[in-house]
Amino acid sequence: MKKDNIKLAFSRHASKYDNHSFVQKELGDKLLNVIQKHRQFLNNPLKVLDVGCGTCLWTSRLKDSLEKNGFDMEITGLDFSKQMLKLCSQRLPNARIIESDMDQIDSNQINSFNLIVSNASIQWSEDLPTLIKKLRNISTDNSVLAFSTFLRGTLEKLSKAIIISLEKEIPAIRFLSYESVIQYLMPYYKIIDARHFSFEIKFNSALELLKHIKHTGTYEKGVLNKPLTRRQITKLEKYIVKENKKLSLSYKAGIFFCVSLNA
Repeated sequence: MKKDNIKLAFSRHASKYDNHSFVQKELGDKLLNVIQKHRQFLNNPLKVLDVGCGTCLWTSRLKDSLEKNGFDMEITGLDFSKQMLKLCSQRLPNARIIESDMDQIDSNQINSFNLIVSNASIQWSEDLPTLIKKLRNISTDNSVLAFSTFLRGTLEKLSKAIIISLEKEIPAIRFLSYESVIQYLMPYYKIIDARHFSFEIKFNSALELLKHIKHTGTYEKGVLNKPLTRRQITKLEKYIVKENKKLSLSYKAGIFFCVSLNA
């Protein structure tokens, strides 16, 4: 998938993102629980970078959760969507905002952080090994990297359904495997907690399903942001139900909590 098209998809639907991002919220809940479980590894005060912060809905929840446990926080949100960051600034007016592609992080211009987080965003990196190295470079010794990400197997059935039922050629969504993420982390971090799981989200209609993936930027512009006809929607719904016995989307995801390896 082309990064410019992903950026456009998120930017066009920024105002509706929070209302449709219940999959990301579920991942965010699990990530918050892992961070709380291992909060003994966190330093106080916290200098936090949220990579792919979006509207900062999850960031604000992280802030509330940790402040209740006595942590002082200075937050920086990084995202490539100006429209998303406008909403972030409204939600967290005291946060520092950086408009940038995560893969273009400049370690010479960003100060050091002792907690780097990301909820359901890192899968959009085009070069995760290099990104992880950069994140380590902009973090302090004894810092924490905690993130959730979608993994290989996510939305595979939907991609197949679109290709076969609608005869559409769509770009492959190349999510990484759990084992690959572990491999990329190990040179720079000690992995304290790593887990992976599968889950499904059920929908009442194909139209509801399509609205969900449209407003959360799941597919790039020109694939599903282009309106489908009523006939196409019905055809897609019949195929999904026939193949899966239900109208749902399947996800695979991982959560990782790591402490930096000091040089």
